[in-house]
Amino acid sequence: MLYRVIHDYLRDKRLKQNMRGVSTEAAQWIPMLYGSYTPYVMEAAEQLGAARETTAVPALMDVLEQTINTQPPDWCDTSESLVIALGQMGDRRALPLLQRLSNVRGIGLLTAVHEAIDRIEPQTSLLRPGSADDLPREILLRPAESCTESDPTLLLRASQESRS
Repeated sequence: MLYRVIHDYLRDKRLKQNMRGVSTEAAQWIPMLYGSYTPYVMEAAEQLGAARETTAVPALMDVLEQTINTQPPDWCDTSESLVIALGQMGDRRALPLLQRLSNVRGIGLLTAVHEAIDRIEPQTSLLRPGSADDLPREILLRPAESCTESDPTLLLRASQESRS
């Protein structure tokens, strides 16, 4: 009995924290994430992922972490829905958690976790694979012209050939 009271108190506290600064659409789905009825949690994750509500990323991460730690009934299905939603959003804040989960064997989520990481990681790199294939190498890398100014924006500018 006491465990349930403490659990509910902590869940409500995390819910309130993760409701700060969210969009109105996210505010309608986030309370469902913190519920105990698996189909509602999965539906909320799917709706947030489809809407790409990045304001809900902290809540999704919190619920995912709690679900994996406590492993309630149907935790694997719930966790997979949460991971897929994070992957759909493409928000790089989820990468540290997903990378930690990718190292845990035996949780049955590795495929979904790797797919989510594969969707998010390309958006975090400055140079994307294949984005410069059609440009000659001389245009991509060139020495900075000598100048007396030390402003980094002047040192890092595109060459004249690529400004067309």
